[in-house]
Amino acid sequence: MRLSRPVVASAAALSAMAAIGVASGQVDSPDTAPVVVEATELAPAALPSLTFPVGVYTENRVSDQVTLPPGATLQFQGLPPGLTYDPRTTAIKGVPTTPGVYRPVATAYIGGIPVRTESTTVTITGRAGGGPAAPAPAPAPAAAPAPGTITIADIDRLPLPNEVKDALRGAAMAINDGIQAAWNTVPEGSLGK
Repeated sequence: MRLSRPVVASAAALSAMAAIGVASGQVDSPDTAPVVVEATELAPAALPSLTFPVGVYTENRVSDQVTLPPGATLQFQGLPPGLTYDPRTTAIKGVPTTPGVYRPVATAYIGGIPVRTESTTVTITGRAGGGPAAPAPAPAPAAAPAPGTITIADIDRLPLPNEVKDALRGAAMAINDGIQAAWNTVPEGSLGK
């Protein structure tokens, strides 16, 4: 027997469903009859297309344009030469060196599990060698990580397959985010802060 019932979910749960592209699913209700969950009104937000000039430092936060569900992390592959992705700040940043149109691929992870892969377009305008590159701004002093956070570099040094390391990195970043959020609520002068 299948029952179809309206399901009330939090905004965070609906955002997570949208981010991973869930259109519908099935869960068991307490009386063991399957409940069909319909989320057809949700459309996942697409990554925006970006354009940057060659030879000029740029920094563009993905989180300013796409709402990531709590605990979600992104990893990019195929960014234009000179650009990198910083998962801590969600910024694509650097000095693009080669003009052209690139199709980087982003993979979203929730709890270290890849849940969605999407490509976008990054266009680098101008001509190579078209002038001196703007200097990168001086990095802000890094805040000390909260006690108990996991050092991601330690995961990178483990003798494990890359897929396992990716899963561990995603889980560690989610744990670190939670620890840091809790640490940020500790008043200065308490608990050795």
